[in-house]
Amino acid sequence: MPRHNIHQVEMIRTGLDHPECVNFGPDGRLYAGGFAGQLYVMNPPKFELRQLVNTQGFVGGIAAD
Repeated sequence: MPRHNIHQVEMIRTGLDHPECVNFGPDGRLYAGGFAGQLYVMNPPKFELRQLVNTQGFVGGIAAD
């Protein structure tokens, strides 16, 4: 996997509610938690946004295995 540095950071998607816990899953999709309990998934290469679920509470973290 290529290494990246802070100069390679870019915004890839808008419309999320305070995204937190951003993490790539083993399926290659990007996952993020929202401030109000949302669990988002984005599919590369265009990173289409979809909300998988809303927990109605705070997402404390996302771990992908």
